[in-house]
Amino acid sequence: MTRPVLRRALRRPEGLIARTRWLFCGSALVSLALTLPGAVVGERGSTLVGLALASAALCAVWLRRYRAAGAHWSTDLLEAAASAAFAACASSPQLAFGFAFTAMWQRAVYGSWRCGVVHAVLVAGALLTSLVTWPLLPGHSGSVVVGGLLGPLPLTLLISAVARHLAGSLFAREQATGRQAALAGLSAGLLTASTRDEIVRLAWVATEAVCSATPGSHALGVEDGAGRTAVYATTGLQLPASTPWDRDALAGTDEPAPVSGPLLQRLQQVGHADRWISLALPAPRGRPTRWIVVGESSRTSSGEVSTAVRAVSQQAVLALRGREQHDDLVRAARTDGLTGLANRSTFTLALEQELRAGADGTAVLFCDLDGFKPVNDELGHAAGDELLCRVADRLRRTLRPGDLCARLGGDEFVVLLRIPEGDVLEVATAVAHRVVDRVSEPIALDGRTVQVGISVGLALAGPDVDAHRLLRNADHAMYTAKVGGKNRLHTFAPAS
Repeated sequence: MTRPVLRRALRRPEGLIARTRWLFCGSALVSLALTLPGAVVGERGSTLVGLALASAALCAVWLRRYRAAGAHWSTDLLEAAASAAFAACASSPQLAFGFAFTAMWQRAVYGSWRCGVVHAVLVAGALLTSLVTWPLLPGHSGSVVVGGLLGPLPLTLLISAVARHLAGSLFAREQATGRQAALAGLSAGLLTASTRDEIVRLAWVATEAVCSATPGSHALGVEDGAGRTAVYATTGLQLPASTPWDRDALAGTDEPAPVSGPLLQRLQQVGHADRWISLALPAPRGRPTRWIVVGESSRTSSGEVSTAVRAVSQQAVLALRGREQHDDLVRAARTDGLTGLANRSTFTLALEQELRAGADGTAVLFCDLDGFKPVNDELGHAAGDELLCRVADRLRRTLRPGDLCARLGGDEFVVLLRIPEGDVLEVATAVAHRVVDRVSEPIALDGRTVQVGISVGLALAGPDVDAHRLLRNADHAMYTAKVGGKNRLHTFAPAS
C-alpha cells in the first residue's frame, strides 16, 4: 500500500505549474533533509525534540500547500514559527538558511504577490527571533554571530521577489496555454456542429475553459425566453434571484458592450471580477436572445479573458451565420421561391418515401387554377404572383397537419394526404371539397375583387403504383374535372 502511494508522489504531474510546484516542494523537503544532519551536531535532549517537531511541522506545511494547490495565512504563520524553532534549536541559527531559500521558492508559486511578500517578512522575522532565543536553550553557549545571520537575511526578500516574478510568468504562460487550448477545441468542434444549439453549447464549453484557466474570472450564459431574461449557465457564481437582468443593458449586436448600471453593481458583489462585458450571440433574423456575460479581475488579468471570450464569440458568430446561410440554401433548394410551399423535388421525394414505407392511407390531389390567366393578363404579372401567394396561403390553412402542399409551377399545385385511419377515399374527398370551396372564394387584389376556381384530381395509392404513376393518375383526374365543368373534384378510377 505504501509503495503505490510513494510512487504516485514521486511521479511528475502534468502541466507546467503543477510540475513546478512538485519540483519546488521536493526541493524544500530535500534541502531540509540535507540541513538536518548539521543542525543536530552537538545537540541533545530538548533541542533534538525541538528540531524534530520543527522539521515535522515544516514538512507538513509544504506538503499541505502542495496537495491543496493553495496557500493560507495560517500555514504561513505555522511555517514561520517552525522556522524560528528550527533556527533556535539548531547548532547554529544560520543553518536555517539551508531550507529557507528553497521554502521561499516553494511559497512563491501559490497565492498573490502581496501574500508572498507577507510570507517573506514572516520568515525573516522568525529568523531574527532565533537570535534572541538561541542562547536561552540548553546546550547553547556563547554568543551568536549576528553578521552571519543578518548578512544573508535581506536575500530572503530578494529571492521572494524574484521567485514571485518567475512564478507570475509561469502562471501567465499556463493560463495562455489553457485559453489557446479552449479556442482550438472550439474550432475543432465547430467543424462538425450541425445545429444552432450545438454551436451555442460549444461556445459555452469554450468560455468555461477560458475562465477555468484564468483565476478570478467568471462567465454567465444569459437567455431571453418565456417572457423574461435569466441565467441558464454559470461558471460557479451564485447570483441572487433578484439580479436585475435587463436585456436592454446587454449587448444589442455581436460587438462587445460593457455592463453598467444596477446589473454591474450586483455582479461586482459576487466573485472577484470587477470588469464585466456582454457579447450577444446572433439570432436568426431578429434581436439576440442569448448572451455571454464575462467578468475578470483587474488584479489577476489585463484583459486576456475578455479577449479570449471575444474570440470565442466571434467564432460562434461566424458558425451561426454560416449555419443560417446553409439553412437558407437548403430551404431555397426545397421550397418554391414565390409561395414558400414545397417544390416539385421535395414533393416527389416525400411521396416516394411514403410509398416506400408501405403506407396504405396515401392520396394525391392534383390542383390547377381555373381563370388564372385572364387575371394575370389583365392585372399584370405582379398581381398574378400575389394571387398565387394568396391561393397558397389558403391551401395551407385548409389542409390538415401532416399534409404536404407543393407548387409544381405556374398555377399548378399538388397535395400529399396522409390518412392513417378511417376510409381513405372518404377523408380525401372531404379534404378536396374543402380545397375547392375555400380557393373559389373571392379575393381582394390590387383594389379589385377577383375570383378563380380550382379543378382537383384525386388519386389513391395502390399495389404496384409508384410515385410517378400516382402523380400521373391524379393529373389525369384533374383534366377530367376541367373537361367536366371546372372548379370541381374528380376521382381517378383505374380501368378494370
